[in-house]
Amino acid sequence: MTTDIALRRVAERYRTALVRTARIENPDAWAALQDDLGAALTILGERGDDVALREAVAAFRDALKVRTRKRDPCEWATTQNNLGNALLTLGQRGDDAAIRDAIAAYRNAAMENNRKRNPLDWANTQNNIGNALLTLAKRGDDAALHDAITAYRRALKEHTRGRAARAWAMTQTNLGNALLTLGQRGDNAALRDAITAYCEAAKELTRERAPLDWAAIQNNLGVAYQALAKRGDNAPLLDAITAFRAALEERTRRRAPLYWAATQHNLGNALRVLGERGNVAALHDAVTTYRAALEERTRERTPLGYAQTQCELGNALQALGERGHDEALPASIAAYTNALAALRACGVPAYVAEAKRSLARARRLLRGR
Repeated sequence: MTTDIALRRVAERYRTALVRTARIENPDAWAALQDDLGAALTILGERGDDVALREAVAAFRDALKVRTRKRDPCEWATTQNNLGNALLTLGQRGDDAAIRDAIAAYRNAAMENNRKRNPLDWANTQNNIGNALLTLAKRGDDAALHDAITAYRRALKEHTRGRAARAWAMTQTNLGNALLTLGQRGDNAALRDAITAYCEAAKELTRERAPLDWAAIQNNLGVAYQALAKRGDNAPLLDAITAFRAALEERTRRRAPLYWAATQHNLGNALRVLGERGNVAALHDAVTTYRAALEERTRERTPLGYAQTQCELGNALQALGERGHDEALPASIAAYTNALAALRACGVPAYVAEAKRSLARARRLLRGR
């Protein structure tokens, strides 16, 4: 909170300086102030202030009225990249037009900071382009997904481990995320490539060196293994459980409560699938794990996450009920009912319909006893 107040004071100082600095008389200083104002507002925006983000975009665009490519190519490229960052953050909150504008800004920056002239800046920009495209891809744009993978692989031509170890590892992680998304749409080869990318990233982002980054990689590895296991093979499912449990050694409830809960949810999913394939003990473990997740995934704090975990808890309890544990069926009905109340408030009709079907099935099973 104190930092936010300090940032707002900094932004106000830049606004005051802009009032005193005439664009016509001192264009370079005016543009630099606009860029600095945009940078401060972007940080505020990244902390949740959408108004500050939009003001940052406006400030960067004002700076570009002076910082043209012809007049000052290096500063133009820097401001284009800054503009892309602000637009990307805005776009990740649901604005597809902002995402597309971010990609255009990054591509402008890459024209000047090209691979030959500034190879590491170029690689950073390719990584940013990949991030923007992946955001679009997760909203259903398959072409953007393939373009994101291409952008990350371009970045890795300069983001080598020997030259820029952390950037290399982060780009490997991002590539893994894109490949995982492709794999979840049915491409087994992409899933295996995602696992390879995550394992590469973990060589640099080790548990000792970067414990929370390492834990995030373990979590994503678990998701990739679990996606492979959907094809019917239990071996990757066991690998997923191992990876999620490894992640939880660093993603503790005290250190990162919501990430801890998300990984508990993922572990519950893997255990539930294993249980549905015949391991009743795993079903009981899944129920315990989902209930642990719900200690942090509360309806007030993360309504959609809460609803998703309640639905999965209902599924695990229903599976136990189908195997003769009669007391599990009323508990599954309660979980689905909790999920439905939250989902209706979230305005996600597809999820509501699925939860209704699950609730109706649980009620039929209970009536049949």
